[in-house]
Amino acid sequence: RVNCYLDRDEAGRRTLEALRKRYADKLVDCSSLYKGYKDLNEYLQHKFL
Repeated sequence: RVNCYLDRDEAGRRTLEALRKRYADKLVDCSSLYKGYKDLNEYLQHKFL
């Protein structure tokens, strides 16, 4: 299983699609965990600082 915590921008979406082509059913998009934020780092800074 491949958990992806990519940026929620265009580059992150393109990368996710490229990874899906290679890993298909093994890929898990975890970016919904930080919906409303650009990326996981921004989410963590907002929640814990």
